Amino acid sequence: MSARFLHAIAASSAPTPEATDLVADVVFVDDSGKPTDIGGSGGSYTLPAASASALGGVKLATAVADVAATDATNATGATPTAAEFQAVVTELNETKQKLNALLAALRASGALASA
Repeated sequence: MSARFLHAIAASSAPTPEATDLVADVVFVDDSGKPTDIGGSGGSYTLPAASASALGGVKLATAVADVAATDATNATGATPTAAEFQAVVTELNETKQKLNALLAALRASGALASA
C-alpha cells in the first residue's frame, strides 16, 4: 500500500503539490477533511496520430548520418578541372542520398506525409 498525499484544501490557502507527487497519490478532500470523489473514470488516454490538420504523436525518425564529403572549393581557374568537377558531383550525389534517406525516415516515423 502506498502513502497518500492528503491535504484539506481551504479556500484561503490551497497547498501546492510537489513536482514529485503522482496523480495516483493525490486524495481530494472536502471542507471537513473527508476524502471525496471528484469524478472521472480513471481510464487510459491514447495519443492520436499527427496529421496535416491535427496535432498528435509521431515516432522518432531513424538517424541519418551527416554528409561526409569534403566541402567543395572554388575552381582554381576560369574553367574547372575534371577533378574539381568530380568533387562537386561526389558531394552532390552524397547530399542527394542523405536527403532522400532523411525524407524516408521522416515518412516512416509519421512526421512527414507520403507523397
